Amino acid sequence: MINILQTIKWPDVIAGALVAAIVSTIGFGLRLLIQFRLARRSILRYGQGTWYSAEYDTKGNVPRDRRVTYLKVSMTPTLLGRVKVRSLEQLNPEDKAVETGWIAEGRIQNGVLIGEWRTTVKGTDRFGSAMLRFLDNGRAVGYWIGVRGFDPPLYGYWIMSKDFDDLRAVVNGAVPPGSFEAIDVARRVADFERGTRGSRV
Repeated sequence: MINILQTIKWPDVIAGALVAAIVSTIGFGLRLLIQFRLARRSILRYGQGTWYSAEYDTKGNVPRDRRVTYLKVSMTPTLLGRVKVRSLEQLNPEDKAVETGWIAEGRIQNGVLIGEWRTTVKGTDRFGSAMLRFLDNGRAVGYWIGVRGFDPPLYGYWIMSKDFDDLRAVVNGAVPPGSFEAIDVARRVADFERGTRGSRV
């Protein structure tokens, strides 16, 4: 065994390992750079920077006509080639009983952001998935689905615009607060198990 170890040319082995490590590091760095550039290019097409977001929001058991939360958000590329949408400021806190804040991260494919989101509000455990279709007029529309702790999932609309006044006009005209109806699937399944009629939320 000692004879075998003595025949190994250790300087060559160490040099080869160092070269492999350097090549791997450079390759990984180039891959990150390419992914970042692709993500940046995709969001530049739809609008990097500040957007305004409206979402159907049932937190706090608010009345139906107050189930919309408006947020100022930022959209940026990530080093891993993904797109991040992060809430910056809640714009109608006086209408809401519970604070809202989140980060959504995913990829844009054929004009659609597909990703996951998680809350940024301390002391809460909310997370889920989202899908958002970018339109040609500086708007985007889609849905979020999410859970809180071990509760059944909920869902709602998600609308974004580059202009806040435009966003409010779209929400008030297309989905006025109180008009959007989501089906509580968990309650319907529970009612079905009990042999009763399903209900809406």
